[in-house]
Amino acid sequence: MDFIKFKSVPKWLPVNELLQLIYFESEQPKLRLATLTLISGASNTLLLAIINSASHKSADSAVKVETSTFFIFAVMLLLFAYSKRYTLSQGTIMVEEIMRKLRVRIIEKLGRTDLRFIETIGRGFLFNRLTQDTALVSSTALLLFASMESAVMLFGAMMYLAWLDLTGALMTLVALAFGTAYYLKKRRQIMLNFTNATQQENEFFDYFLQQINGFKEIKINRRKAVALLEIQVEKAKAVESEKVKAGLSTTTVIVFFQVWFYVLLGVIIFVLPNLGNTSIDNVIKLTTAILFIIGPVEMLVGSLPTYMKTNVAIARLNELESMVDEAISVEAQSDIVESDIGFGEVQFRNVYFSYRKESNKTATSDDGSAGQKRKRRLYDPPTGRQEQVGFTVGPLNLSFGRGEIIFLIGGNGVGKTTLLKLLTGLYRPDSGTIRAFDDIIGTENYQQYRELYTTIFSDFYLFKELFGVKDLDDKQLDNWLELMGLSELTALEDKRWTNTELSTGQRKRLAYINSLIDDKQIYVFDELAADQDPEFRKFLYRTLLPDLRDNGKTIFAATHDDHYFDAADRVLKLDKDLGLIELPTA
Repeated sequence: MDFIKFKSVPKWLPVNELLQLIYFESEQPKLRLATLTLISGASNTLLLAIINSASHKSADSAVKVETSTFFIFAVMLLLFAYSKRYTLSQGTIMVEEIMRKLRVRIIEKLGRTDLRFIETIGRGFLFNRLTQDTALVSSTALLLFASMESAVMLFGAMMYLAWLDLTGALMTLVALAFGTAYYLKKRRQIMLNFTNATQQENEFFDYFLQQINGFKEIKINRRKAVALLEIQVEKAKAVESEKVKAGLSTTTVIVFFQVWFYVLLGVIIFVLPNLGNTSIDNVIKLTTAILFIIGPVEMLVGSLPTYMKTNVAIARLNELESMVDEAISVEAQSDIVESDIGFGEVQFRNVYFSYRKESNKTATSDDGSAGQKRKRRLYDPPTGRQEQVGFTVGPLNLSFGRGEIIFLIGGNGVGKTTLLKLLTGLYRPDSGTIRAFDDIIGTENYQQYRELYTTIFSDFYLFKELFGVKDLDDKQLDNWLELMGLSELTALEDKRWTNTELSTGQRKRLAYINSLIDDKQIYVFDELAADQDPEFRKFLYRTLLPDLRDNGKTIFAATHDDHYFDAADRVLKLDKDLGLIELPTA
């Protein structure tokens, strides 16, 4: 969903992306908020006029300030306080509502994409969008509505200046015009710097994740650690460079505005009286009003860096959602899919799958210039998958039914894990057909097909909490923990494991218990016996897997344990050129 397409907001406005986001995404009453924002700025301007007029009357001992003036002042003050509080509080509620909706929507859509998209998008890009960018937009809420009030107040103050002295108002308008022109000149480069900084931060975060995930390997290999650190330092310097460039340009704009207004004050004080058309009293009032204007102007100009970064953040969020939309599977979706329907027989017929590097997709990023587009690669496969570009698995032909133990063997790199991902519906075949439920698996029943499986891949994730589990047999659970040798190490409390900081073998056993709790029809294991001691390995092949089969479950396990091939009903060998070949079990 491309929600940033509101054409009526000029692109040169620093807050154009944020205003469009609020307009399209918020369900809060926008008209009332806009009205109260106008009232807040207008009442602030009236307070300026009342204070300015009353102070000059007080300075003249012959003139008394009327009681009605004080009453109007009090009413304006109360109106200002109420409208400003409403504007800021309601603005915060509005923006946080938008961020909640956006986060939830993107997360929900991510769940409808395929595994290959998640594997290739880049975690740094994804995490930065849903954490840093949403946090930046949230933090800009108060600033936005305070700036809107300042803009209204600035407009009102200009009207007040015109009422006091047209020449002085025109001078002020010229000063504002020069400052705005200078900002527009710098905006393009500042936006580009912030965009480049965000891209460099994505890459820095990706390398940081590699450092954390591969900490053991890096700790024992100083050369590798130094090389990685050099890249991280390079990326950090690149971020610093782009942000410093943006900061220096922004600082120049801010200083230009401030200096230009003090030049204006000098002209008002020293030049305007000599023109002969403006009284000294009006010069004093003009000076007071311009000093009052400097605050809102500094507020607006000082917020420019935040607005520009927010514009980039919203554009990135929009880009992420567009990428996710493109990757969403076109298949039937439902909250709950029945998994206990008999599947009959699973059949693969001439199934092929190839790893293909994503084409150089590009995103256009508006850097503030008309007609100029900047191209960049959206995402590349992670480094670890580069060697699989063009790698093909197939032809795959197989069939199996309920209550079978099937072992999958083959050399390293022939595609056993890829086959398991195809089997479980995590990857989609490039060609060929998959059948189950006496039907071809397609968009209408793909999720129903996936629900047949519970998996433990070699890179499995061990959930600390049991999601989607309603009823648990505590006695059965205790028996499983005892059987796995984990009863002294962890327990389940409020559907959360008390301890998951276990050895790799123990974590696999706990994952096995999780798969038993899932109670699906087909169990897929990728080297489950790896990292287990010989005694448990024997227990797995001779007791656990046969027990599952005797309970009507189907087991499809990738393994290298040729000593236990006789425990299988069938042994399938995956050959890089010939596909699947069935071998004798004995």
